[in-house]
Amino acid sequence: MSAEFQYQYQPLPPAAEYGRTPPFTRIIRLASAPSHDDPLIAALELVDVSNTTPYEALSYTWGTDPPSDYLWLSDIPLPIKPNLEAALRSLRLPNMIRRLWVDAVCIDQSNVDEKSRQIQYMRLVYKHSARAIIWLGTKTPGVEQAFETASRFSRAMDELEGAAAATASNDLDPETVEAYLLSVTSDLPPTALQYLHDLFERPYWTRMWCIQEAVAAPWAVIRVEELEISFPELMSTTLIVTEWRAKVAIDKPFVMWHRIYLQRHARHPLAPSEVPGSVGDLLDVLQTARGFQATDIRDKIFAVMGICDEGLSPVLALTQVDGASNSGRRMQILRNAITGFNDSMQRHGPDPEWGTPRALRPDYRKDAVTAYTDMTRFLLRKPPRLLNVLHHVQHNTDPTLSQDEYPSWVPKWFEPATCFPFRGAFLAGQCDGHFRYFADIHDNPMRGEALRPRVLSLDGFHVDIIDKVSDIMNFGFSDDKLTISAIQAAWSQLFSFPMFAANTPAYRHRPAEPLEAAFCNALAASPLGFITASMVHNSRWGNWSNALPANHMQEGRGEGPITEECQREISAFLAHLSLVGGGEVPVLVPETCVTFMGAVRMYSLNRRVFLTRGGRVGIGPSVMRPGDEVTVLLGGKVPFVLRLRQDHHVFMGPCYVRDNDIMWGVETEKMLFRKAGALPRVTFELR
Repeated sequence: MSAEFQYQYQPLPPAAEYGRTPPFTRIIRLASAPSHDDPLIAALELVDVSNTTPYEALSYTWGTDPPSDYLWLSDIPLPIKPNLEAALRSLRLPNMIRRLWVDAVCIDQSNVDEKSRQIQYMRLVYKHSARAIIWLGTKTPGVEQAFETASRFSRAMDELEGAAAATASNDLDPETVEAYLLSVTSDLPPTALQYLHDLFERPYWTRMWCIQEAVAAPWAVIRVEELEISFPELMSTTLIVTEWRAKVAIDKPFVMWHRIYLQRHARHPLAPSEVPGSVGDLLDVLQTARGFQATDIRDKIFAVMGICDEGLSPVLALTQVDGASNSGRRMQILRNAITGFNDSMQRHGPDPEWGTPRALRPDYRKDAVTAYTDMTRFLLRKPPRLLNVLHHVQHNTDPTLSQDEYPSWVPKWFEPATCFPFRGAFLAGQCDGHFRYFADIHDNPMRGEALRPRVLSLDGFHVDIIDKVSDIMNFGFSDDKLTISAIQAAWSQLFSFPMFAANTPAYRHRPAEPLEAAFCNALAASPLGFITASMVHNSRWGNWSNALPANHMQEGRGEGPITEECQREISAFLAHLSLVGGGEVPVLVPETCVTFMGAVRMYSLNRRVFLTRGGRVGIGPSVMRPGDEVTVLLGGKVPFVLRLRQDHHVFMGPCYVRDNDIMWGVETEKMLFRKAGALPRVTFELR
């Protein structure tokens, strides 16, 4: 199409020199038509979305197919792709105009500055809409059955919620829940759950921007041609579909949608975010959304700004602390003061983005490597300056062989997750005492650029050298036989004697225990694995009351009731394994060690088991190899595996070591307080 016939967008009003600029955008006025096949005709209207007549916001996927038709704007054709064409034809009214917001049309996609500007208030577009229309595409076999199944389950779940609320424990036992759900759905065809599952497999649920669009809207409906169901109704079935799938998916986007439902679930054990409209803190959202797709990988970062704590309330980036004191009275007073000052500056200052860190501003002038590196440095720098972001580095290939420009310490959130991160765990690089910040990072200024932005220089200490590694643990999520076989194979790759040999030596590090028990504790990242697996196992059918609370993770620091429960399960597992001997492994393991098996599947899957020269056992990244170093970096909650090069280290990833003095910060405390026997402090340069 020649340039003279290309649609020319009217520029948005310029940003105000002083004060806040209204969220200007464009709205489509989609003309009516009596016939489905009539040309699509519309006009664009420039509006302030916070002060305009009602409109609906379309949430859909662009697709990769080339344009199939035109939307005629002021008699000039604008090419549109097939999925949008199908949506507009389905939504077009026969006798009146429909006001819609559609990103591909309402944003001038060729204007980088406009795109960056509109991305910053994309959430407001959906927040101020009358409702969002989630377009899943055209009909396929069984979609009517899927909608009927979702409606049936939703009504049943509402009734179960009411019944649970009437009990003293605010819970129903799983057998009662399962029996009731079966009774109300007994007349559904056997294909019902498969078709419902297929509905969640549609491309919409994998697209990055769709999360914000569905979450920000005051009300949302799901559309497949003329079929319609409310967003909450469909989301209420995530528990059932999760159970039907019978596995936990590391890299599937379904986990995020399940989480969104749970955060709105009255009996969910975790408190919702204190920031309205948020689904969690920035780092957690980045990790949970790893399985989503974006045409531009920078959007894997930019798209979460409208649904995370720090993106919606940048003051959190300045005042967050690690622990319960986040919600204390003093912290709330400080936040209120900073927020009030920030609002005043935005109303009267020359920069309407004053107070928002640059890393949190979508900027398409940055290349992808810079955007990801800047975000990682921001997460390292913000209070309380812990290394939590490094726990999310998962290399799918050996970084020492990679030809890309990404520093080895920068998480590639655009790649699918391969294993569960060690989240909320341990205190390896921390200790008791009065420290403003635990991480000691050099050349990472609060303002301005680092002198060497792609080099991370920080302090810590050496722990040990890796001597042997197992094959990558690969056994799926539900097969006991494969899991036990992988455990036995890993033992034989690390040790020259059988697991139950008469002369098996005792473990040489604290806690004092048999070597086979230390090995199993390492496989389960004990006690973290037991906490997480307990929550997953006991949340079946939404039953949360028996789950081990996550905030008990650091109680006892390797000792106490949770640790005792871990050891009971490991003893039961080892007793079971010793009876099996070298013969055929049974498919099922006793109920007494089901949580241990779940913990192994969650934290050993796609990792290697290792043995150090000092006799420590642990689990670590799939890319590690003998000769790599186990280190503790100040501010890290777990140890990290590094690889020494000529003048720097390459960051391989986080690990777990079966050594309480390492995992619970005893060695860090000795170093920081210069106690006898402390390991020497070292500055590591990571590239």
